[in-house]
Amino acid sequence: MPVRHPCMATRASKGFPRMRTAGQMLCLMFAALLLPFMLAACETSPRQQQPELPAYTSFRDIPGVTDDERDAIEALQKQRVVFVYGMAPGVEAFIQENGEIGGYAALFCGWLTEVFGIPFKPALYERDDLLAGLERREVDFTGDLADTEQHRAIYHMTDAIAERPTKYLRIADSAPFADIAASRPLRFAFLNDSATASAVAARTQHQFEAIFLESFDAAYAALQSGQADAFFIAGNAEAAFEAYSDTVVEAFFPPIFSSLALATRNPSLQPIISVVQKALQHGATRHLAALFQLGQQEYMQHKLLMQLNEEEKAYIRNNPVVRFAAEHYNYPISFYNPYEKQWQGMAFDVIKEVEKLTGLSFKRANDQRTEWLALLEMLESGRASMITELLPSEERAKRFIWPKTVLLSDNYALLSKSDFRSINVGEVWKVNVGLTKATVYAALFRSWFPNHAHITEYESLDDAFAALVRGEVDMVMSSQRWLLALTNFHELAGYKANIVFEFAAPSSFGFHKDEAVLCSIVDKALNLIDIKKISTHWVHNTYDYQGTLARAQRLWLIGVSVLLACVLMLLVVLFQRTRNEGKRLEGLVQKRTAEAEAANRAKSVFLANMSHEIRTPMNAILGVTGLQLQNATLAPNVREAFGMIYNSGDLLLGIINDILDLS
Repeated sequence: MPVRHPCMATRASKGFPRMRTAGQMLCLMFAALLLPFMLAACETSPRQQQPELPAYTSFRDIPGVTDDERDAIEALQKQRVVFVYGMAPGVEAFIQENGEIGGYAALFCGWLTEVFGIPFKPALYERDDLLAGLERREVDFTGDLADTEQHRAIYHMTDAIAERPTKYLRIADSAPFADIAASRPLRFAFLNDSATASAVAARTQHQFEAIFLESFDAAYAALQSGQADAFFIAGNAEAAFEAYSDTVVEAFFPPIFSSLALATRNPSLQPIISVVQKALQHGATRHLAALFQLGQQEYMQHKLLMQLNEEEKAYIRNNPVVRFAAEHYNYPISFYNPYEKQWQGMAFDVIKEVEKLTGLSFKRANDQRTEWLALLEMLESGRASMITELLPSEERAKRFIWPKTVLLSDNYALLSKSDFRSINVGEVWKVNVGLTKATVYAALFRSWFPNHAHITEYESLDDAFAALVRGEVDMVMSSQRWLLALTNFHELAGYKANIVFEFAAPSSFGFHKDEAVLCSIVDKALNLIDIKKISTHWVHNTYDYQGTLARAQRLWLIGVSVLLACVLMLLVVLFQRTRNEGKRLEGLVQKRTAEAEAANRAKSVFLANMSHEIRTPMNAILGVTGLQLQNATLAPNVREAFGMIYNSGDLLLGIINDILDLS
């Protein structure tokens, strides 16, 4: 049975006649004319259609494969049980907790197995053993060789199957390069046989002294002693430092990539190399790039798992869902976007990354109307295990705990309107200040300015800023990033940070005091997430909701104008029809006096119907326009347009009445 739209079912149940009246025709014309505008106003920007990635599930589907190559591969299918794919241990090939090899190498082998119908088995070798295995034909293929002329002279190779980024290690919390470079040349360490030093020298903006070392252990010792500020590695070698929890890995910028190729030393396997090369030339590189990113994600999950203790692993197994409290107003950390009807912000992006790494599922415990005091009670009572942001204080330290990693660093500030004069700290006593109840902002202000005589407390920061807009207070105690909420998100101009205090306001998750294990898990995950990239996105993000609203209103006005034009056209037609009908009736009166009374009665009924069906849409137009004119937030140009529509409609209604009276 076909499924009907509810509106269709309603119309069918009423049994509409086939012949429509003038009013029904008017409604249909109105709907047909306004439909394009309504769709344009309601339609959101469509996402760009992404072309499908050609994964190629069989070598026979790859463009350009010759008959000889097909025959050679079919012969290999009969001869070979398995191909050994050798890799050095690292980010792209590592032993998982279940004993199997994970990472990009395993994913790439899975794709090769599907394409050629022969199992490709990843295996780990030390670097020298890998090269020796290729030479003895014990290792059939590898993806661990850079695409260089030197290697191409020895091996059969494809173009790049992956781009390995150059990274560097440093001790956590060590000074930034720019700060060190201001006092002395930087000291960068490299392996003895590494060609990375010259590439870094060509790209970096800092002068540095190159230090060449024999091993990874020597590199870590140099970092610990301060002999080296950073140790540069190819991305795959990052895994060698998993045991050192006090190091951090960062991508070097400007980026330096090393192209890795599929290679073999065995000439009989040349058909495999040739077919993979043709797949790369016809779009398979995008599919492999997606696999490479997935492999990187697998490694980060593995890296976190290696850092977790048994208690933390048990917590993840026994507590798959974590309830958290989210602020609906705290842009850009955590907020509910009423325009897009979504929860957004840094905290939500970071939580998604934590979910990918840990396997935990985080569930929001409140709705978009829950205010701060209620959120704090949820956290303290244990109904929520964590909250999207909790500024630390001495008083709160007795009730809550925090991770070491912060989401965003900020400074406390007094915000005012731009036209309010800039004051110094000594003048704060003279101004009216808005505070938010039960916040660190309020506690700090009272401790810095005890006995301040001009304080007004509000339930939320939204209420405090609304008071600032109304002029009830001169300043609001908050932080610099609240300017982002006013300017970037709410699109409000005319505000400034009047006084910025040299006192850090570190933004981080907050946890219930009994959730130390969860706090530790999240903290370890945060160390593996590119928080800087996420925070940069939100700090520089801007919106254009006012412009979108104005465009929607213009489309609505166009639709109303089209409707008025249709009404005028319909009136002309109806007036002409009425005149013709009057002449016909007058002639009938002269010919048939006996039928005059019946004709006049029919005319009266007709005019009554026309009066109702013409006045009804006009009254609707005047009513809707009048309601819009009562909206105090309308832009001046929009208000002027609505006024013209209302006056024209009112004049038109008077003309309609005169026409009907004349008829």
